[in-house]
Amino acid sequence: AHPGVIEEFRFLIRSNGVSSLYAGLGATLWRDVPFAAVYWSCLEQFKHALSHSDNLGVLGAKYYHEQALKTPPSIDILHAFVSGAGAGAVAGMLTTPFDVVKTRRQMVGASSSDTHLGAFAHMKRIVQNEGVMGLWRGNQTRLMKLVPAYAIMISCYELGKRLFGEVYQS
Repeated sequence: AHPGVIEEFRFLIRSNGVSSLYAGLGATLWRDVPFAAVYWSCLEQFKHALSHSDNLGVLGAKYYHEQALKTPPSIDILHAFVSGAGAGAVAGMLTTPFDVVKTRRQMVGASSSDTHLGAFAHMKRIVQNEGVMGLWRGNQTRLMKLVPAYAIMISCYELGKRLFGEVYQS
């Protein structure tokens, strides 16, 4: 029988103190805040580029605007999907080093000397021991999760905005 979540929390606090519940928090924030900034900035740039591209033909919003037609919802959703995938890829690649640090900090025991290292000191240690590429260990696997997740998430968001917008307008 495995202990439940509450028992695990109690064990962690008894063994390692309350601070053990926050292992990797700094690295998580260093990963998530820049990820969000990069993701949303790239998303808007990519959506703008797709909607103004001359090279997409019927897959581009510009095609419909030039013919004084409303862009079909499927085109807007397609642009959101592609932009979300691209933005997720860029943001994911740039923030993987912080994800590596976060994961390693969360995996070490309280007796490890690494638990008291800050995010940048931990990065320095990784580079010393594994080289610069050690900071991107697991990047491909991470991107295999992030890219489709962010493509689907933003597409669903845009679809929801469109559907609920129509509901509220009528």
